[in-house]
Amino acid sequence: MNRIPVLILGFLFFCLFSPNVWGYVENSDPSTDAKIPDRSIVIQFDNDSFVEWIPGIRYAPTYIHDTDRNFSNGFRIDLQLNPNFGIFEYLVPDIPNQYSGFLTGQEIYTPEDIIEEEVLMDQRPYAGYLFIEYYEEYYQKNKYFRFGIQTGCIGPCALAGETQNKIHEGKREANNEDTPPNANGWDHQISDEMVLQTNIKLQWVSVIEKEYFDVSPFIIGNFGNIFTDIGLGINSRFGVFNRNPVLEETGAYLKMNVMRKRVFYNATLQGGWFSRTFENNKNSDHTFVEVNRYVWNMDLLFSITPVEWFTFNMGLGFVGSEIDTENRETASSEKEQNDFDPREGGNSLQEDQYFVRIQAKYNF
Repeated sequence: MNRIPVLILGFLFFCLFSPNVWGYVENSDPSTDAKIPDRSIVIQFDNDSFVEWIPGIRYAPTYIHDTDRNFSNGFRIDLQLNPNFGIFEYLVPDIPNQYSGFLTGQEIYTPEDIIEEEVLMDQRPYAGYLFIEYYEEYYQKNKYFRFGIQTGCIGPCALAGETQNKIHEGKREANNEDTPPNANGWDHQISDEMVLQTNIKLQWVSVIEKEYFDVSPFIIGNFGNIFTDIGLGINSRFGVFNRNPVLEETGAYLKMNVMRKRVFYNATLQGGWFSRTFENNKNSDHTFVEVNRYVWNMDLLFSITPVEWFTFNMGLGFVGSEIDTENRETASSEKEQNDFDPREGGNSLQEDQYFVRIQAKYNF
């Protein structure tokens, strides 16, 4: 196993368990004394077709507002609880646990050309990911920590093709139009594999802090047989907000996240880890051997909390090109590799990806 993600994981756990890092002293941050809702439910949609709603988007390059390409759709529903289960607090009782929660979600990935039924060697493979997660969140003074464990599956078991085509059918009926078309290449998606994932985030809150502005650096890590990567980033907020990132107060602000991620494995492009060898993925019709090892992630969100029990977020997300275009080697059959000739305009993964995120949180 590559030593770099192991070292990063060790650093994250040091940051969690080290008394010097957390500072086990009486809490002097008034934002942590705010009332935490007993329960919250969060619903989130990510979809590239929403990009067309942005005013003036038709003047942007075509690849920005094309739909059903690369990361096509994501959905999550999240139940946050307080009092919480607090599995971690039994290990480190001095760390104040703010929330625990359960979420379920689905992610859908498609090539640029969804009409074609055959494998498109120059475009990303179809892939679907369905998962459930248990997580805990902690906040102490200027440190925020989140730890999650996911299980689920990638492949036909995720029902991504059925979900996408049902959505398209609903759009056609609602608009009385012939578009969007069904995606016809799901028979060639990444094959089935069960998933076990962990994810960690450590954030230093309000390292730079003004009355209506703050900057918070963070580090994230994903470890598992679907995604293995680490990232460093900065979160900035402009407006009226609660210093505690777990809580919201009446107000509104803009939030911008910028992250540079080091990718070690991405099963939505390379196929499931356990069904893959270093030379070929025999259980998937089309995968990529190499991926772009350094990827930019950015999002710009507007958040508004008109009343204490409701928060709404909406904004634009961005993911940099994920394929190593200089070493674009596929793991399909030898004949397909010999015949590989990228179609004009088909190098979709050399371009960046855009989507709109819509999120609503209800406290009760």
